[in-house]
Amino acid sequence: MTQKPRTIEKSIFRGKNTKASVSSIKKKPSVTLRSSATGKPVKSIQEIGAPFHIMDKEDIEKELSRIKEMFNMTPDEFYQAWKEDKVHGFHALKFGCLYEYYRNEYA
Repeated sequence: MTQKPRTIEKSIFRGKNTKASVSSIKKKPSVTLRSSATGKPVKSIQEIGAPFHIMDKEDIEKELSRIKEMFNMTPDEFYQAWKEDKVHGFHALKFGCLYEYYRNEYA
């Protein structure tokens, strides 16, 4: 690979001469993104479709029903314990946020 020539510019902050790459100053956006690991073109989300699912009321109810098997509490008991910092971790955070959302939207 060849490098672009560097120009010497005066820094407004230090008053010293600094070397700056012309390509770093006038960088144009890349048209085709390539994976750094494989070098293959990367597809956009519009090309492959949405890789996520938006949960509806039934999905949230199904997820909240897992509180009983994971924490051995009802969702109301779990929410109180979560607010009092008695339960911790990723699942506790997820269930606590889902419970708040469910309560605010559907109750």
